[in-house]
Amino acid sequence: MNDLLDKLRKFDTAVREIWDRYQTSGPGQVDAELYAAVGRSAERLLAFLAERDNNQPAGQDAIAESDREQLLTAVTTASRLAKRCACEAAGLCFVTGEAGLISRRDLIDEFLQSLQIIERACQKTS
Repeated sequence: MNDLLDKLRKFDTAVREIWDRYQTSGPGQVDAELYAAVGRSAERLLAFLAERDNNQPAGQDAIAESDREQLLTAVTTASRLAKRCACEAAGLCFVTGEAGLISRRDLIDEFLQSLQIIERACQKTS
């Protein structure tokens, strides 16, 4: 379980760093190099979970099936949105000719919800 918690925390830390910088600096201002840590930690976490699923006897898992599916979705969503924050000039906005960048509340809400799910998973596994 410590391996899972370690991988969850590394991913959470990397994603939150991008989110914090995005909130502070705004769209197009987050260093794209930060995404490399998110991508690596997401790959490791997802591979670990997949390997665990293959090797875990039925009924012996500390993470319930519904929680695991929710966590997998949260990790892929947070990774995708962190990449937008770090690698796309518009970030979590859309561009209009008249008003410039307008925040996409749906994407922001999706990101925040994913962060909450990951945080809860960290708490459950500690």
